[in-house]
Amino acid sequence: MLVRVVLDTSAADPVTPGSPAPPTRAAGTAASPAAAAEPVAPPRRRPRPRLTHVDAMRPVKQFGVVSTHSLQNFAPAASLGVGASLMLTHVTRFAFMFISAAMLVYAYPAVGRGGWRTFWRRRLLAVVLPYATWTVVYFALGLGQAGRIGSIAGDAGHLGWLLLTGYDQLYFLVVLLQFYLLYPAFLWLIRRTERHHGWLLGASLAVEAVLFWLVHEQYVPAWMLNKGATRELWNYQLFVVAGGIMAWHYHDVHAWLVRHWRALLAATAVAVALSEAWFVLASHGVPGFRTADPSDPFQPVEIPLYLGLITVIYLLGVVVGDEHRPRWLRSLVRAGADYSYGVYLSQVLFLTALSTLGWASLDRHLPWPLVTAGGIVFVFVASALLTALLARLPGARGTAGIPRRPWRAHPDAPPAPGRGEARPGVIEGRGHLS
Repeated sequence: MLVRVVLDTSAADPVTPGSPAPPTRAAGTAASPAAAAEPVAPPRRRPRPRLTHVDAMRPVKQFGVVSTHSLQNFAPAASLGVGASLMLTHVTRFAFMFISAAMLVYAYPAVGRGGWRTFWRRRLLAVVLPYATWTVVYFALGLGQAGRIGSIAGDAGHLGWLLLTGYDQLYFLVVLLQFYLLYPAFLWLIRRTERHHGWLLGASLAVEAVLFWLVHEQYVPAWMLNKGATRELWNYQLFVVAGGIMAWHYHDVHAWLVRHWRALLAATAVAVALSEAWFVLASHGVPGFRTADPSDPFQPVEIPLYLGLITVIYLLGVVVGDEHRPRWLRSLVRAGADYSYGVYLSQVLFLTALSTLGWASLDRHLPWPLVTAGGIVFVFVASALLTALLARLPGARGTAGIPRRPWRAHPDAPPAPGRGEARPGVIEGRGHLS
């Protein structure tokens, strides 16, 4: 029940828990397949407010992404604590798809006068340009590390492969592009099943459990395993469906979440304990739990864990994003939201730099959790600072993932939408990432 929470970051007025709900569609007006699949021109709707608590979720999620990669780069792979930590941080990839689906449905419950062509043009600009930019950056970095900087032309085929499949963390954008292409059909499904969303969510949960089991037990073809599994949209379908459904019923869902926060935190604690116990038993080869990869993100036992952690992140966003919080905290939240996409894009630069400098070897003198935590903080802060700089230079859309920002802005002035930037009811720029 976590949905619309995850949604809009357009430059409209902020909304906080308890604010009046924006007008929604009338009951009983579910659209036909043709109505959802064809561009429509609905009456001009009032802008949907900006969700400040969703802004607060974005840096939290990106911190989790950096934590995952830092654990993989700086912590001892054989450590039980590393695997147990990865069980928790793996949630970021599923939260990414949940939030992306929820934001799209919240901002695009119907396609306006521009039609699908305009929708795809705007969405692809927000994804393809930074994706291609950073793929080329990391491709050149790899050639430099290998001492083959002069063989760029000869490695053009490898660059093409990276663009098709996604370099390292950029594969998230490959999955997101798949979702964009299917969004008309997805929106039709959400509208068509409006009175049966509970059944739709239940069916999606059952399918997800089966898919996780097939992938984890390696009962699928080799191309659907390992890196291939992370790049296939169907492995995230539960979180896409859950995000869309919850966005469709945002105000009811938000009220339910806030009202039952204690029970939700308790349920999440149980899910964490169950998943970690499962991991420990699998790591020790206990019969019935033995597996090749105890911290595999695609395990059915982790589905409740992921749903619970996404809920907790949302509730944390509600607390931190409250309009009554100090101004410095609200400014920090907005900056974190603005630069979270750039952190995601640029983090591997600093991970690579620390790895080259031998950061992981510090565990000879310091406990590995301290070394890894230091790496996480450094990479996150350095990526945010780099993004803040790139956002103020030409080409910001490709390097920082957001429209160019002025060097100086009035501290109380909300960011004004630039050309093609997020406008009320439309998510652009950083709107597709949490």
